[in-house]
Amino acid sequence: MIRINLLPVKKAKKRATGQRQVLLFAAGLGVELVCIMVFHMNESWKVREKLDRNSRSKDVIARLKADVGNYEEIKAQRDDLVTQREAINKLKAGRTGPVYVLRELSEILTQDKGPTYSKEDYVKRMQTDPNAGYNPSWDPRRIWVTGWHEASRRVLIEGMAKSNDDVAEFMKRLQLSVFFADVVLEGTRQTTGADSSGGITYAFKINCSVRY
Repeated sequence: MIRINLLPVKKAKKRATGQRQVLLFAAGLGVELVCIMVFHMNESWKVREKLDRNSRSKDVIARLKADVGNYEEIKAQRDDLVTQREAINKLKAGRTGPVYVLRELSEILTQDKGPTYSKEDYVKRMQTDPNAGYNPSWDPRRIWVTGWHEASRRVLIEGMAKSNDDVAEFMKRLQLSVFFADVVLEGTRQTTGADSSGGITYAFKINCSVRY
């Protein structure tokens, strides 16, 4: 009876099986590492894309602000202008004096316009007092009239202003106008929260005569 020793064959099969298992494990580990790397790269790309979008959005917002200015400031100026126009419209509706006097007041308080005055008198006034001239670039939206009380051609004008300098500019324009005379400031008083932006304002009263 012939005996065949199969032990070396079994050992060889075991070694081959072990090698295959090692290779399969290594391959699985490699695939897992590749998946992790792909996932990480994909997430990193998403993060960079979001950061780039945020950066582009900030740039667009900055350009828009530079083009149109600060929205809140523009809104506050618009609200002040609306308040001023409403006050002037109320004065016109009340017909407290001839229409052209109120029209003159509207011209005085309109951007790029001013009082109706005699050029000769203006030159003489400037020669006597160089500070008597009015400022053509002044923004009339910095002041608004809230009251107009007339009796026997004497008028008490009440209003609010952003500063005392704005009150002074308004008075200069009234003094230059051919429709107003004897312009006297009765006083100013500092207030807060009277305008749309909630800042400091100055209440004033001006007494004058009207010519019509």
